[in-house]
Amino acid sequence: MFSFLFTVLDGYLLWFTLISWIRWMCGVKLKDRLPTKELRERLGVDDIALILQQNRLHWYGHVLRKDDDVWVKKCMEYEVEGSRPRGRPKRTWK
Repeated sequence: MFSFLFTVLDGYLLWFTLISWIRWMCGVKLKDRLPTKELRERLGVDDIALILQQNRLHWYGHVLRKDDDVWVKKCMEYEVEGSRPRGRPKRTWK
């Protein structure tokens, strides 16, 4: 099963890539200094942060409606016993 954790850095890189694609599709250069919002309205494209938030909420709704014995729901309600060790985490799994 494929698992993907979307970080803030990934969101920034995706946003930057999307903006550059939108500028390329509109034939606009950075030195033309047109706002991104105006270009998105021209193409009818939503903000990527809004799309990602909607997808997360959509998935969360699916998880909440699942039975209590499904592993995804168990993972959401799981509490780890004990405390974390001091210092930086190890870089490898054992």
